[in-house]
Amino acid sequence: MNNFAKTLLLTSALVFATQGYADVNSDNQKNKELPQALQEILLNSTPLEQNESYFTDLSTGDGFNINTQEKKDVNYRAELPFDKLGFPQGITMTLGQKQSGLNFTLPTDKIITKSKLELFISATENFAEKSPHLAVLLNGQELGSIVISNVETSSYELNVPSEYLAQENSLTFEIEEDLSQDCKIDYTGFNEISIEGNSFLSVEGNTMEVDSDLTLFPLPFLDKYDISKGSVEYVFSKNPSKEEIKAAHMLSSFLGNKADFRGVQFKVTYDKLPHNHAIIFGKPEEKIAGMALPEKKGVYIRKNPYFYPYKVVYVVAESDVEFTSAILQLTDPIFSPNEKLVDVSYYPIYARTLQDSYAYDAPKWIPTTRKVYLRELLQPGQSMTTKGFWHNSIHLPFRTAPDLYMMYDGQGDLYVSYEFPAEKELNERESGLNVSLSGFFQDKLPVNKKGLLENMWRLFGGNARQTSRHIQVNPAYIYGENDIELYFDLRLNANAPCSVLQNTNIKSVIDSSSYIDLSHSVHYSKLPNLSYFVGASFPFSKYADYSQTAILLPENPTENELKALFDMGARSGDATGAIISKPMILMGLNEIRQHEEELSKKDILIVSTLMNKDFLSVLFKNSAFTFNGYELNVYDYGMLNFRGGVMRGLERLFSGDFRNQNADANRYVRTSLSWRGFLSMLSPFDDQRIAVVVTATDDKEIAKLSNDLDNPMVNRGVGGDLTIISGQDRVIKYTVGDFIYSGDVSTIYKILHFAGEHILWLAIFSVFIIMMLSLIISIYLQKRAKSRLGEDIINTKDWD
Repeated sequence: MNNFAKTLLLTSALVFATQGYADVNSDNQKNKELPQALQEILLNSTPLEQNESYFTDLSTGDGFNINTQEKKDVNYRAELPFDKLGFPQGITMTLGQKQSGLNFTLPTDKIITKSKLELFISATENFAEKSPHLAVLLNGQELGSIVISNVETSSYELNVPSEYLAQENSLTFEIEEDLSQDCKIDYTGFNEISIEGNSFLSVEGNTMEVDSDLTLFPLPFLDKYDISKGSVEYVFSKNPSKEEIKAAHMLSSFLGNKADFRGVQFKVTYDKLPHNHAIIFGKPEEKIAGMALPEKKGVYIRKNPYFYPYKVVYVVAESDVEFTSAILQLTDPIFSPNEKLVDVSYYPIYARTLQDSYAYDAPKWIPTTRKVYLRELLQPGQSMTTKGFWHNSIHLPFRTAPDLYMMYDGQGDLYVSYEFPAEKELNERESGLNVSLSGFFQDKLPVNKKGLLENMWRLFGGNARQTSRHIQVNPAYIYGENDIELYFDLRLNANAPCSVLQNTNIKSVIDSSSYIDLSHSVHYSKLPNLSYFVGASFPFSKYADYSQTAILLPENPTENELKALFDMGARSGDATGAIISKPMILMGLNEIRQHEEELSKKDILIVSTLMNKDFLSVLFKNSAFTFNGYELNVYDYGMLNFRGGVMRGLERLFSGDFRNQNADANRYVRTSLSWRGFLSMLSPFDDQRIAVVVTATDDKEIAKLSNDLDNPMVNRGVGGDLTIISGQDRVIKYTVGDFIYSGDVSTIYKILHFAGEHILWLAIFSVFIIMMLSLIISIYLQKRAKSRLGEDIINTKDWD
């Protein structure tokens, strides 16, 4: 029956049915009472919005058959809390400080029609007694004036005219009265006003249509002006190929890098176009979501055929090489010298050559073979100079490989060259440069040199300014993701007039010769370690293009299993700054068995729910994880067990590693109804390689992992080789399986490290060495005594 006939029949039948069943209360009851013939028609029909006959040819010349969009305004609502704009503690202003503020941006494709500012403000009693007026300005335009007279936190709402808003905005808070007269410097905290971090700007409006222009990519999927987490939707056929999955995974790593601190998550649908922007992966002339893809290979961008104002990007290719080249063309387009780009909605595919990867080549990871100057860590628009007395800290984020290790007294070196302003009211004794590393305070660098001779020299008019300092960095403070924070804490002399604070013609400087040096570190770590995986995708990111990684999927992965894979790919792109272009992807046990030799040379990333028992059982061979029916169990090794091999069993015995956590882990796993998390183990194909399993009890749970890892508390809780996340944010970790030490270090280094990790065996070995030396020395002394005293004297001695 053709669709037109179906439509007429449906219309007539529904009119008849509704006349007879107008008072039915539930949908289920309605379905039961519909005539059987009508139910069959409904079950066999595709939605009208995706029915092939609903398409009209727009004569685009590229083979697309799409319908005209129904143009409806898409509402946009968002809240921009101050804590998400870089002020988690809010904004604090002290007596004498004239103004403060923050900057924020709005998405490119949004028109704001309504906005309001909600402020939560409190003040100290001394400040509130003065009842000052706080003017609120947006891009220089005053929104209103607030009288600050309450000590308790009070809420204030200000309407924001939409015409005041721009793409880049500045929100300023200014004390209108001149309170600097008869004001003296006070650092007691009794004269402060606080605009709390939960204050927010709410905006409403509409989403505009973006041009069909591939040169704008990653717009409309990611917008650098949008501070919210990005969301990208992928569309595949009902049976996606591993080439298409690899291309989508590759693109996910690129988008993860571009999203930066905002983050990005993915949604995957099979054969269905979402009510949003989407990216479709398919082969030429393949039908996906009711549309025939073009015969010509390449990358296209078109209007979403169903939903205005959204766009669809089509990645059309066939082989693995073509898909890889298509993604490279989309993310970094190149054209032949004589080619002029006329159609910005289509990119042809050109053969691209990928460079060979090498260990620790991630672009975002600072080198550990040389000094890294702090100026190299500056972000666009950032400076190592601060102006005036009121300023923010200088934050210099950097990433390193997570497996950095320093033996015993090894230290990193942070060299800071700095200059304080020459202000006569500056309290040189109390002022200083606060240096923190990843939130841990390191040192407060003084304005002047300290010491008896230096103080005497200053009294005689000499220059005793301290301008540089070496700070020894404890390797325990170096993580995969780090942040150097430098804050010039400028204190004025007691009872100095507050008017001094208004002087903006001063600056504090971090010199360009400052550096951090981690060249004394080595790459050496105990694996598996899931904290490395969630923080830096390690060990897979050791080669940033994943050329030493194999990704194993069930034969027919679900939409949410692929979502989890792409979410992990985005996190890797953010951690390394590189595109994942060379992983091996295998689907199902048959493919895995055909490539076992190649898998023995790679680390393994597995994404699968526990519902795929047969698939995972093979991969869990010789590990601490087993199945009891469809239920995951943790193996209890006991004192002596040869699971994993005789040598592994002896190693556990002699190292005293009896896996005390296994029983608790098994009990927790068996008594938890639903959970998601990560498992890690030695690779089933090579026990010198690592395997990580991204898993959950069911398909619904595995989809939550991306949001879980956005929670800093959850992220910090991941570790060991088994991490289970349940409920909202409950995280528990265990160490239950075998491990290896990985790194490019000498044998002597490994022995020393082993000795440091196993004090008991070090003591036993030391006693053995002492006994052997004592025996050797005793024999030597006996021979020496014989030669000196003669044989007959020695024989008369009682050597008992």
